[in-house]
Amino acid sequence: MTFKTFQELLDCTTIAQGQTKDDPKRIIDGTICKLMLKCSPKISINGVSIDEEYSLFCHIFGSCPDLSVSSKLNSAKTFNSLLHIIESQLYGMAIEAEKFMLISNGGIKYMLHMLVEGFIKQPEFRPTLEVEDNNRVDSAGEKLEVPIKQISAWNHCYSALLYSRACALKERGNSLFSELNTSANQETCLLKAHACYHRALELIQSLNLACCFPKHEILDVNDFNAIEEIYQRDYAILPNLLGNSFKLEGINTTFDNLPGLEFKVLLNLAACHLRAGANQQAVDQCTKALELRPVNDAVRMLITNKDLSKAYFRRGQAYQKLKELDDAEKNFKISVELSDADDVVAAEQSLQSVRKEIQAVQQEMKMRLKKLYS
Repeated sequence: MTFKTFQELLDCTTIAQGQTKDDPKRIIDGTICKLMLKCSPKISINGVSIDEEYSLFCHIFGSCPDLSVSSKLNSAKTFNSLLHIIESQLYGMAIEAEKFMLISNGGIKYMLHMLVEGFIKQPEFRPTLEVEDNNRVDSAGEKLEVPIKQISAWNHCYSALLYSRACALKERGNSLFSELNTSANQETCLLKAHACYHRALELIQSLNLACCFPKHEILDVNDFNAIEEIYQRDYAILPNLLGNSFKLEGINTTFDNLPGLEFKVLLNLAACHLRAGANQQAVDQCTKALELRPVNDAVRMLITNKDLSKAYFRRGQAYQKLKELDDAEKNFKISVELSDADDVVAAEQSLQSVRKEIQAVQQEMKMRLKKLYS
């Protein structure tokens, strides 16, 4: 289905729990935008050329990180963020709307002209894990016992899109978190980092859910493009304009990478909670991460002993702040055992710190008992 404006698209979109129309990015991930671009002088980036004559492009929303990308991510290579510029300008534009943008790189200024042809909403994924068909009868009219079956299907060509976006959000969150000590507004910076990690986790959970469903028989990324009579030979795909561009090939390996990505995102969320003083939430996130601990060699390559050590270390920090000192000691001890040479010093120092705190508490308890019975 093609829409003339984003508002029309949003109005007919089922808003999932936790999503609002004030946050259109979350609603339209996967939406395709047909657009025409031309640039004077010609730009050529990562094998994609935008000439002085109109060229046809398709842009898939969600194929780049959030719009307000960190300065660190953009400072090195300006054109790696050209896709962000294009996507940010598309919001609010109607069909046949056009926009002129002046951009520069290396002292050269370019005039980019963009014309919107239309929007195509990605088919909604409404999961139904299982359903029982109770309407079948045998020749004698007796009701048949029909096994439960799955009726939902997931087009796995979307998996690479969601996985790439989750990775990009994690990297953006890491950049924001690393700037906390130098940021003028630390609270805002922390909230933005947390939002990136939280959204990345939502996408990972969607991919985990998709593992439960059968694949469509046709896995071509242009399945629903063809319905709208958009042909790959006519439209170039824009993600190559992003520095670390993703490819929609290699879908079979996407799910194999999920445990490691989910583990790291959960630990990053725990770090945000620790920084905010939400210590119980930090414990919960670390515990969820540790539930993903390796059970086979494939997962062990994605979640290493160093990762596990970090999880126990952060959970120990949270327990220590909660004054649950015995649990803190246990976690720091495991962290020391799993740490490599680079991290073992911090883990040992924390272990000694919590043991001193335990001794102080025990000493205070002895003094109180002594006074009580003296």
